[in-house]
Amino acid sequence: MSVTAFEKIEDSEQADGSRHIAFRFVFHTGEIIIKRFLAASTYDEMAGLSEMVPIVEQQMIDNECSNLIGIAETGGTDVFDASPVHPETITLANRKKNFAKKALRYIVNNKDIKLARTIFLKTWDYLANESGWTGAQIAGYLGISLITLQRINSRFQWIRDNLTGIDADDSYVGDVD
Repeated sequence: MSVTAFEKIEDSEQADGSRHIAFRFVFHTGEIIIKRFLAASTYDEMAGLSEMVPIVEQQMIDNECSNLIGIAETGGTDVFDASPVHPETITLANRKKNFAKKALRYIVNNKDIKLARTIFLKTWDYLANESGWTGAQIAGYLGISLITLQRINSRFQWIRDNLTGIDADDSYVGDVD
């Protein structure tokens, strides 16, 4: 288990009868997460402490993945070179596989991709398929040669065809196996 130690570090009664509680969780790497919250006066802190362990472990995994994705976005590492340390209960190969899935999920849900899909691709589709303009007119409008227009059009047609398949299948949302 990634959490090697946990303890209650605060339990103070509030004026309204509720309790302000804080738990500290220590991971095998020495990293610490502190959870603070208000609870009812009848809250069983020992049961709550045990229930929170898997939650903070998942939080640590998610935080690590977010940090590694940020490093990859800035060019600091390649996604496949990243070596996540959480959870240590699975092999490094499986941690890397899980991280790659999360990175892929991040890319698919990234606003920039959606912007390209919702604005740029639709604009291109309109220009190429609905405007009624000829290829020469579009090339002239864009200031490119007809050969370049044909190459761009074939690439966008390929992208559109693949996105049509992806958009029709919502099963890709969630875990990618």
